[in-house]
Amino acid sequence: MTDYNIDFKDHKVQFPNRFKQVQVSPGVVDLIPTWIENPSEVIEEGTPVNADLFDKLRANVTRRSETFAATAGQTVFNLTSAYIIDQGRIDVYISGGKQRSGVDFTETSPTSFTLSEGLDAGTIVEAVYFSASQALSEDLIEQVQAAEAATIAANEATADAINATEAALTANLIWKEPVNNLTALNALSNPQTRDTRQTKDTGNVYRYDGSAWVLIQTMDPNAITALDTRLTSQLADIETQTTTQINAVNEDLQTSKTEFDADIQTARTEQINPTRIDLNSIPSSKLKIAADADRIKLANLSDEVLQAMAGNTSVNVTPSAGSVTTEKVATGAVTPDKTSFAKTVLATQNLFNKDGVLTNGYNLDSTNGSLYVKADWSVSDFIEVKPNTTYTANNTDRIVEYNAGKVFVKTVLAPTKTITTGATAKYVRISAANTNIATLMLVEGNTVPTQYQPYDMQVLIEKLRLDEVAVKSLFFEGDKLKGSLKVDMNNVAFLYRDSVNLFDKSRITADARLNTNGTTTARNDYNISDFIEITPNTQYAYSYAVEVVEYDANKQYIRGVSGATTMTTSANAAFVKHSIYDPHLDVFMFVQGTSVPADYVPYDVYSFSDTIKVAKETQRYEGKTWNVLGDSITNRPAYSYWTVLRQRLGFAQVNNYGVSGSSIAVRAGRTDSMVERYSSMVDADVITLLGGTNDFGSNVPLGTMADRVNTTFYGACHILLSGLVTKYPTKTLAVFTTIPRYNMQETNGQGLYVHDYMDALREVAGFYGIASFDILRNSQIKAYNETAKTAYIPDGLHPNDAGYDLLAAQMLPLMEGL
Repeated sequence: MTDYNIDFKDHKVQFPNRFKQVQVSPGVVDLIPTWIENPSEVIEEGTPVNADLFDKLRANVTRRSETFAATAGQTVFNLTSAYIIDQGRIDVYISGGKQRSGVDFTETSPTSFTLSEGLDAGTIVEAVYFSASQALSEDLIEQVQAAEAATIAANEATADAINATEAALTANLIWKEPVNNLTALNALSNPQTRDTRQTKDTGNVYRYDGSAWVLIQTMDPNAITALDTRLTSQLADIETQTTTQINAVNEDLQTSKTEFDADIQTARTEQINPTRIDLNSIPSSKLKIAADADRIKLANLSDEVLQAMAGNTSVNVTPSAGSVTTEKVATGAVTPDKTSFAKTVLATQNLFNKDGVLTNGYNLDSTNGSLYVKADWSVSDFIEVKPNTTYTANNTDRIVEYNAGKVFVKTVLAPTKTITTGATAKYVRISAANTNIATLMLVEGNTVPTQYQPYDMQVLIEKLRLDEVAVKSLFFEGDKLKGSLKVDMNNVAFLYRDSVNLFDKSRITADARLNTNGTTTARNDYNISDFIEITPNTQYAYSYAVEVVEYDANKQYIRGVSGATTMTTSANAAFVKHSIYDPHLDVFMFVQGTSVPADYVPYDVYSFSDTIKVAKETQRYEGKTWNVLGDSITNRPAYSYWTVLRQRLGFAQVNNYGVSGSSIAVRAGRTDSMVERYSSMVDADVITLLGGTNDFGSNVPLGTMADRVNTTFYGACHILLSGLVTKYPTKTLAVFTTIPRYNMQETNGQGLYVHDYMDALREVAGFYGIASFDILRNSQIKAYNETAKTAYIPDGLHPNDAGYDLLAAQMLPLMEGL
């Protein structure tokens, strides 16, 4: 057998993507490769083949394209030929957009594929694939030799025919350079009969008939350019794919020929009649693995093996107990929704993630919610929303609503920027000009924050409690910390100090005693405490009548007292120090209130948080001071919303300005309204107001937005909030409405509901550009329900610890978003 190592290749030309436009009849134009007219552009001749041989090769590497017009909801599409699945042999396009295999569609079988979502009726779907390989005939090499002579003759005949055709065309048209427009065409001097030119502005083609230019073809130059680009791309793809497939065929043929010749030689040596090699029965010992091309491919494996590898069979699909180790779990593989103790929450009001999936260069069709091309615009990803809920956006062109299946429901167009979702709503998408994306927000409710809030999704770990045994196993070996581990309990995110005793006996100055003037005297039987943080205008009690010295926020001396076991701190007090007699050191206590506990309570008592927030590297308000202005809901120093938030947010100091019974407006017989007290507050970085329940309960007149008197609720809110802006012009201000109360569904003596007062409070806050948050409607405390009231606000007005935890959980993301 003659050894033919045939390299199948096409012509290589100098300008592979250049075509000549040739009119074959009025209204019909062919695009002819220029190398046909000018053979000198051929750099290297390709292999000549005849039609029969090329058909055999094409049957092995056929590239097919099928187009479908989808029916409503259609997902499954059947092909007329087969392809090999899961080998990247099929591309699927929907309305020209390429889909992702395994994500947007599944290669269901060798003759079908299935989309992940149903389509609208009439949607165009195109499938481009390579049909399944077919074995080539054994006599292929011999046929190539016979085909070469016939192909050369056929090519020469074809070239002669092309030359004759071009000669005929040239006799009718003489193509000249294009001109800008018809005016420039008519201005040409000395045109010749049959001269043919195109005008650049319209693409029209004109022929000079000896006396005038005659329009012979209306053409779209953009379409020609697009066609030229597409043909160039497709021809390049076909050339690459065909060359790859033909090279693979040549390699297989050469390998088979070499092995066949070797077997023939062996047969002759052993005087055995030669037989055909059964390629399906090659023993494993004969397999070559030196190069990747010689190794077993997926196509060589049985369906059963492939299914086992993909986990689609019952073979070992369930890992044995204890077989999944931490090393086998990929980083980030366990998401919060796959756990029983964690969830993702939005830390700010903004639902739009500008760093998420944006479709640039498109807008939303208001009639069906689909995308259409629009330069310098972008469309958001699907944003999950609640049904029957109001949402508002800023700087948006339109808001489009979809159901759970992401099927279009309705559209709201600018200038309207608020949408109330329907009963079936699950998602919305919003669009905006690219210049507005950086500040675009979508929030629940009717009001967008005046200051931009970035999208911030965080993870909360809920109600994770560790018992004593668990803690010891984490940190201790016996009675000692593991290795050289040192833990400052104040820096442990999931613990908080839970002791009324504010005196830490591990932080003292020994052999010294305080004097009431702030100086110290050496005494070997006395000790001096470290600075103890306190709240101004607050009563404290301590175990023994010793010297106590007050200091301000800068730790500057204010005053000293002695001879008593209680004291009320000064208005500007921030710290105290104590003298402690040696025999009293182990039992001395300093607590907020009127008396110390009967039994000694140590300083270093810690409890686990009911809700553990995954700590950031730097807490939002680390080292900051917070003034909390309010009523009895705020005035609970032992455990309140602000004690929880202080731990979570890292405040260094919280000044409690909560007074029981205090209202926002002035009331007869009282002088402790918030509008009267705010001016005496000290400087702080953050100032918040939570109040209004006593205004409702005491029947304070509501008034109108125009009021500026302190005896109506509207007027007092104006005076209070404008005063806070004047007092703290560059600091962070926020207003929280009061919490739900037992009679929130009833009216007061003014015929008003509690939410009427809270709406007025938020209206005035918005007037002064102060952030406000509706705790009344969003706290999850259903005070009118007896079971819920017992669980969170037993007296119908004041939260217990569980109620404060729930309140703090609602306020946490709001505070972080300020």
